[in-house]
Amino acid sequence: LKAMRKTESAHARRALAAKLISVLYGFPLEYVLEMDRSCADTSGGRLRIRLNGDWVKVDEPVAKLLREVVAQTGYARDLRLFPGRLRGDRLSVGGVQYYLREIAV
Repeated sequence: LKAMRKTESAHARRALAAKLISVLYGFPLEYVLEMDRSCADTSGGRLRIRLNGDWVKVDEPVAKLLREVVAQTGYARDLRLFPGRLRGDRLSVGGVQYYLREIAV
């Protein structure tokens, strides 16, 4: 939770959100990083994500962080939930590790 409050970098917040989903829901980080925006539903004031075909409710404070990720606009046609720094790129496991080290998690 401390890391969520102290990081302002959009890339680091994306990395933190991906890692939290991986750890909290028991899915490999590689799987989480492959998710696209259709795997997140923010309707009705709640947040759900689709993991392995099932919709799962995301509780606060992780939901707040993930809502920020969903709302971030990347490149116009990029549907990735966790885009990388370059057009057409996904955030990688190495990228997640880099950003988490940057915020000392």
